[in-house]
Amino acid sequence: ELAFFYPEFQPPTVRVRRPRPVVEVAEDASGTEVQTTSGPFLAGIPTGIQRTVALLRPKAYALYKNEILQRIEEAGFVVALQKEVQLTKEQAKQYYGEHRDEKYFDELTTVMSEGPILALLLARQDAIEIWHNMLGPRDVHEAKATAPDSLRARFAPPEPDPENEEDSHSSINLLHGSTTEAEAEKDLQFFFPIERTVAAIKPDAYANRDEIVERIKSAGFHVAARKDTQLSEDLARQLYSDLKDKPFYEDLVRHMTSGRTLFMVLTRQDAVAGWRKLMGPTDPDKAADGHPDNLDPKEMNIRAVYGKNVLENAVHGSTNTQHALKSIKLIFGDEDVGLPEKTAKQESAELGESEAEAAKEGEHVGMPEEGTFHDLSTTSVEFM
Repeated sequence: ELAFFYPEFQPPTVRVRRPRPVVEVAEDASGTEVQTTSGPFLAGIPTGIQRTVALLRPKAYALYKNEILQRIEEAGFVVALQKEVQLTKEQAKQYYGEHRDEKYFDELTTVMSEGPILALLLARQDAIEIWHNMLGPRDVHEAKATAPDSLRARFAPPEPDPENEEDSHSSINLLHGSTTEAEAEKDLQFFFPIERTVAAIKPDAYANRDEIVERIKSAGFHVAARKDTQLSEDLARQLYSDLKDKPFYEDLVRHMTSGRTLFMVLTRQDAVAGWRKLMGPTDPDKAADGHPDNLDPKEMNIRAVYGKNVLENAVHGSTNTQHALKSIKLIFGDEDVGLPEKTAKQESAELGESEAEAAKEGEHVGMPEEGTFHDLSTTSVEFM
């Protein structure tokens, strides 16, 4: 009817996004840090599900990636994390150090460093045994003779080109798998070390902080430290110093000093990329566009649910491990906050030696140094 009376009228376009939930704001003016012990670092894998690490060596990655990933999926595995990694020869020697006296050691480390490999964190019941059985014998000729349907037989090294003297690495199989729980843990720490990242729930989403923290924990993150505070202008400018030349910088500083912010140090395998994935794109509209057919907030990224606009987009996260370290020192005053050793020391002081020992039972310790090799790309899947 409007078109009949007003032929030039154009109705406005309205973007519909799930209404932001609102909870009552509870005042918390302490501004103090609280260390927590939220359990082992499982990269979002539910408790009780076994993990193992699979490696596609360079030729397997280059030639058979899709077929191998399909076989993995058909076997009921979940690829919790995957990472393309380029090892140096020295790093390959470090990884296979227990084989140093074997005659194939130099050939093995050369193969492992001649191109990018794909590291996979696989999860399912009895993951180690099932993946080990899928691989078949280590010797390619034995695999072809005794287990022709195994992965090492089906995806064997190409026959060497007799006219190419450099094409001689055909005796090394193309796939690696952990054989024991201890070896799986070693592989996990080498290829998927625990990282720290800084997460902030901004003033515009502070009312929903409890819901957001639950989302964070459900994605497998360990909240190693938290600080509830209202940023000073000086601290806000330091935190966003890399954006000082952007036209929105002053608006961002004003917004970040307009109310309380909850800062957290999060730890997990692949924490930096995992948190950025859970946050979603900077623009909440683009974040919502990533879930066109899904209105379940538990399956949407955080900015799609809680963000209003590019400025008031609910949460903040470190861009890389170096940025995380800088932010930890700036916000918490100590760059070691969130390290397992640091947490253990503070628990000892607060709980007493006997209670601290009990609290440490089952605690994952021994975090490797962050950023130990060239990580070319990383993706992750959150278990929701």
